Amino acid sequence: MSEEQTTAAEEKFQRTALALRQQVAPLLPIKSDDDFQAVGSLFKTAQANVKAINDHLAGPIQDAHAKHKKLTALRTRILKPFNDIAGDARHAIGSYSAQKQRERAEAQRVAEEAARKAQEEVKLAQAEQAEAEGNKDVADAILEAPTAAVTVNVVEAPKIDGVHTREKWDVEVFDLKALFAAYGTGVTTIPALDDKDMDKLISILKLNKLVTALKSNFNVPGCRAKKSTTVAGRSQ
Repeated sequence: MSEEQTTAAEEKFQRTALALRQQVAPLLPIKSDDDFQAVGSLFKTAQANVKAINDHLAGPIQDAHAKHKKLTALRTRILKPFNDIAGDARHAIGSYSAQKQRERAEAQRVAEEAARKAQEEVKLAQAEQAEAEGNKDVADAILEAPTAAVTVNVVEAPKIDGVHTREKWDVEVFDLKALFAAYGTGVTTIPALDDKDMDKLISILKLNKLVTALKSNFNVPGCRAKKSTTVAGRSQ
């Protein structure tokens, strides 16, 4: 059906609908048997137009659905290799970024520990010097003085322009009995839940919100927190 035919059909049915509306409006609400019969006749006319419109558009709609289905399948085929590549790259980027973050955290820990030990050695040398000079009280004060907090900046993890990673926390339920007991459900017979039902349970108990807020401090009986790195980016 061409666009001109579609427009003509729409205008025709709109005119018919307007005429029927003008006929039925004065008869509502129904006040007499004659009005009752007249409204019934207009009702049948309206229903006949509904059938005519459905019949008129059934073919084009079926053709459009078939075309949509065909184009959707085509899109899926064309996108698949690119989505596969993006998925592989996303996984690799996430794994590498997580590794670099761990290495950076360990390097920072080592650097801060070395700086703290250096401070302690300086304090010890100063205390020994003071004591050698006969200033034991000064030496004791030096040793008892708190060590200043040490912060060492290490090399940042590598980044890709337009691509960012973020930490994602999820919940894994490994003991339903312990989880139900913790929430006081009173459930004694533990049901077998598939992945979809388990996701619903986690959502109902708001466990994902809790683990997102608490991260590694998440502590719910029967559950464990799982950390992963997600990757997102804008197209060039």
